[in-house]
Formats: sequence, structure tokens, C-alpha cells
Amino acid sequence: MCFVSLIPAIDRMAALVEIIRMGRIFLTFFCVFYYVKGRQDIHFILNCLLIALLFQALLMFAQYATNSLFIRLPGALTELDVVEQGLRPSGTMFHSSHFAKFSGLMLPIALAYIFFSPRLRNKLFMLSIWICGSVALVSTISRAGLASWLLSVILFFVGVIILRIVPIRQTVPLFITCILLVSISVYGLYLVGGQRLESRMRHDAGSSAARIPMWKVAFNVIKAHPIVGVGSKNYILVHQDYDHTPEHISTELPDFPVHNLFLLYAAEIGVPGLLFFLWFIWELLRGALRSTSNSHVPIDKAIYLSIVIGVISLFLQSTTGKGVTDHLIHLSVVAIFAACVAKRCSILDYYQVKGVNLSHTRH
Repeated sequence: MCFVSLIPAIDRMAALVEIIRMGRIFLTFFCVFYYVKGRQDIHFILNCLLIALLFQALLMFAQYATNSLFIRLPGALTELDVVEQGLRPSGTMFHSSHFAKFSGLMLPIALAYIFFSPRLRNKLFMLSIWICGSVALVSTISRAGLASWLLSVILFFVGVIILRIVPIRQTVPLFITCILLVSISVYGLYLVGGQRLESRMRHDAGSSAARIPMWKVAFNVIKAHPIVGVGSKNYILVHQDYDHTPEHISTELPDFPVHNLFLLYAAEIGVPGLLFFLWFIWELLRGALRSTSNSHVPIDKAIYLSIVIGVISLFLQSTTGKGVTDHLIHLSVVAIFAACVAKRCSILDYYQVKGVNLSHTRH
């Protein structure tokens, strides 16, 4: 559908660059799918991503302490993300909301290792990643990020109980652990950044108020171009023509597309393109749940459950933001998750055809 969106695009070069960019994400999927041979490869990839999360969190601590970028990458933006509440560190991800979405993807994976890894050393290491990532998330004062963080913790424990990843007799202790973890974490994180978050809730420079007018403009664009959209990366070139809102939000914010990933995709590549994207995500979630049900090792069941939660967290945040379209990391991680899940499902299909019990194999 991206190729079809070249037809109505005003800036075809921008649309072509976006098509190439999206092609890199598909290449990521196929490369990872080819690389992965079994569960050990999947764990290796996930551990690398978690270490990347830890690096970003530590860098954000340094940025917050020094009130600077701390590291300047060649060709990267050099502007600080400063609001009324102070600096919002972003690591090397250029904007605090990018880290919030990345942490939404990865922190549930860390939870799975904390509770189900067979090695104590690995549990402690993953706990340090989860704590550092959570504290770094608080420093971004991302309201959507923090809401999805809390929801992901609750969904993790609910999923563990519903999917019976632990024996029934351990359900009550796990429920108590969930309550304690949520209570202690929320209290601790409030001590770290609660006042800044409260201030952000009260004084956000019109950030929240701008969302609904943006959505109204996007709906107008979609109504006018429902099939092929206006072209990838062409939204901001046309949105003023469809702005009939009293706020004239596209005039006030001419360089900002709609802060909703799904509306943005529908406007740029058409409703069929959005439906294809949603189908891809649905297949990922369905495959991950199937892998959860058919895995016989608790850590593997918890990992695939966490992938589901991480993807849900990302796209919940994307309903109020457009950061996924600005940075390759989010959809690249989704592509990595999809490749791991697809490989797992292909292994399941292979052994089902052979009539082999997967619990008797190393996969």
C-alpha cells in the first residue's frame, strides 16, 4: 500500500524514502527469522535488546544529572527536550516519548526473566534492568508511558494466572506478589518523579488539548482520501487544507502530524493500508499466544506472554503519539518479535506434522 500511496503524494521523494525505510523493517523480520534456529537464539536476541534498554536508561541518568545530551551522535538532533518541568532525557533516541515506547516493549520481557529465569544471577540482572528502565521512564514524565507501564505489570500477573504458567497452588502467593510489587513500585517511582509528573498533568503547554482537534483534522483527511491516502510522509503538506476546527490546530502546529499512529497511517496510506498493518499485528499477537499455550518451559511461556503485553503497550501509547513513525527502533523491535514468534510457530507446525512432542526436544 505504501507504493500505491506514491500516486497521490505531493512530495513523492519523501514517500519513496519512507517506503525504503519501511523496507528496512521487513528486512529485519526476514534476517531474524533466518537467523533464529531455536529457543536459545530467541533468548539471546531478547537479552541483547534488554541490555540496550539498560544502556539507554543509564545514559538518561547521566543526561538528567548533567542537564545535557552527554553524548552527541553524528547527524543526530542536538536540541534538548525541555518543558516547564525541566529536562526530559531521551538517551540516544532523540525524544523522551521514543524511550517511553521502547521501554513499554521491553520492560514486560524483563519481568518474565525476573520471575521465571532458572538462574538467580540472571534474575538479579533483569531486576536491575527493570528498575533502571522504570526510573528512566519516570524521568520522561510521559503520561501515556507511565499508564501503559502500570497496565503492563498488571496484565503480566493476570496473564500468568489465566494461562496457568504457574501451578494453581502458587496463584495466591503470586497475586500477593503482584499487589506488593505494584504498590512498592508506584510509591518508589512517585518519590523519584511524582512532583514533576503532577506538574506535567496540570501544566502541559496545551499538549493534551491539541490531541482531539488533531484527530478531527485526520478524520477529514481520511474521509477525503480513504483508499490510497495522501502519501507516506505527506500528511503535514496537506492537513491545513482539511482543518475546519475552531482551534485551527494545523496552523498552530504546522509541522506536527496527527498524534495517533492509526489515524496517521489511515490518512497517509489509506484505510486498506491500515487494515493490512492491523492484520500483521493481529497475527503477531495470535502467534505469540499460541506459542504461550504450546510451550512447556515456564520462562518461554512468560516470554511470549510478555511479547503480547509489550506490543499492546506500544500501540496503546501510539493512540496519543506519533513517535513510532519518527524512529525505526519501535517497529524494528516489533519486527524482531514477529520473526521470533513466526519461527516458533514454524517449529511447532513442523513437530506437529512429525507427530513429535515438543517437550522432548531442545526447541
